[in-house]
Amino acid sequence: MILTVNIGNTHITVGGYDHDTLRFCGRLPSDPAATIDAYAIRLVNLPSAHGASPDQIRVCIPGRVVPGLHGRH
Repeated sequence: MILTVNIGNTHITVGGYDHDTLRFCGRLPSDPAATIDAYAIRLVNLPSAHGASPDQIRVCIPGRVVPGLHGRH
């Protein structure tokens, strides 16, 4: 599965694709004050909430427009 992540000014949009099929899509709030751990928990739980397993994710394609969230590893 390919995970796509678009980090915007107000929301982070996440989608999971299995080949050409969208398996799940969701939105999380963009929060510059959130910790890396908080984002990790949210991102791991999002696929599960839509019936997909995080273990199926093999590739991630990130995109961003929020400079304040850049470089948070």
